[in-house]
Amino acid sequence: MLKWMSGLSLIFTSVCVYQGCMPKKATEADTAYAVGSWWSDSKSNLLTAVKANQPLTVCFSSNGTVQPAALSRDEQHFFSLTQTALRSWMSALNVSPQISQASLPCKNDLSLGFLHITLHYDVNYFQQRLAQTTSPTLGVFLVGDGQLHLNVPAVLNPARDPTKGYKTILHELGHGLGLNHSDVPNAVMQAYLNRAANKLTQDDFNGIRDVWQRLGQASPQEPRPIQTPSTPRESAAARPRASEAPERATSFSANPRLQLRARYDTWLKATTAQSYELGDEQKCFLKLNDSVFVERLSGNQLVSGHLQVRLLKPIAGCEFGSAGTVAYLYNQHID
Repeated sequence: MLKWMSGLSLIFTSVCVYQGCMPKKATEADTAYAVGSWWSDSKSNLLTAVKANQPLTVCFSSNGTVQPAALSRDEQHFFSLTQTALRSWMSALNVSPQISQASLPCKNDLSLGFLHITLHYDVNYFQQRLAQTTSPTLGVFLVGDGQLHLNVPAVLNPARDPTKGYKTILHELGHGLGLNHSDVPNAVMQAYLNRAANKLTQDDFNGIRDVWQRLGQASPQEPRPIQTPSTPRESAAARPRASEAPERATSFSANPRLQLRARYDTWLKATTAQSYELGDEQKCFLKLNDSVFVERLSGNQLVSGHLQVRLLKPIAGCEFGSAGTVAYLYNQHID
């Protein structure tokens, strides 16, 4: 997600759970870019398709009221920006994949090279259901389903994004290529648009090359198999290599019974579906500094960004938050 003036996303004390973390390899402590915990998840990383020499296909859907002519114009505008942004990221890797636009229905699978972008014209829906924050938000990349969402009225407003969407898309695509936020003020992958450069910096290049190298070491011969709901996500490729420290984003203490304190707002959910698809009775909103007492059920493994837990103590005001309930902690989007 790219914000105008706001904070980052969820992490917990004692354990850095999801995408809001900024893990770095111990041998690269002097770097500022951050590789996301989803870098090895084929569904959440477009580089899986690039690595397999597959063409990239961009398709659009929309949410909210918009005239057909305006929608067609916006699709062409954002496709052009997406092409340019993808080529910029790919130039760092010296690769030139074919990029085309497709009509719906579109396969929503980054591992096959399909990038699904939803154009949102209902600002309230986007802000409340997608961004789930009061901070004005320009774009959201949902790691769980590998989809990019744009707040169209915001990104087309020169006062919000002077590039009319390019900087926003460039940043969000970085998440789609496995990168988290950087703490370099000028980097495209830092969290605030008004502090980001209009083009990729050396820090961004370093980050994307790191992910590319990791993918190559994880699967040097052939692309990783496409994951399905029935396919376990843990694999040798997904586990940290012996030569590097485990990433904090998926590292936990040995004790499976933990007290987790939310440093940023997030959700406890009854299923692994995206938060915006669920009714209020299927999720509990955890506010800043709320504590949950849980037992981890999935070891150190995340499933589509979800950590499966059993509640050890009830959560007041949560419809399904009684002790013993099995649920999922989830950072529903990446900033």
